Amino acid sequence: MAASVTAIRDSDISVMIKRRRYDAKKQSRNRLHRKGQIRRWKEYTEDLYKKYPNISMHFQDQAYTQEPIVMKCAVRKALREITGNKATDADELPIELIKEAGEAAIIGLTALCQQIWESTLWPQEWKRSIFLPLPKK
Repeated sequence: MAASVTAIRDSDISVMIKRRRYDAKKQSRNRLHRKGQIRRWKEYTEDLYKKYPNISMHFQDQAYTQEPIVMKCAVRKALREITGNKATDADELPIELIKEAGEAAIIGLTALCQQIWESTLWPQEWKRSIFLPLPKK
């Protein structure tokens, strides 16, 4: 009985070794394939730039148009997705209060976001973060 257990274990080990060799070869082939893909993409983009040497001028001639303004539906969706029970910020307004304000809060936040978007100036208060280390118990 002991011999049959040993034989099974020896065959299991040889199967595991064969599988590992196969996996190692497969991983090696995948790495070579990925390197080949990267090399091919590099060649492709270089060929594009060689084919169109003045490509940057095409983009510079076009006029820049600003993206659309922030819409109420985007603000409404963002408010819906914010989870509650969070710590308040420097303004000490909990998110639950803003959510309960309803349409008035959505109109105010939309106007604020539109003003920030159009002026491209981010409020300094929003750039500041406060980190409090919480010791483990």
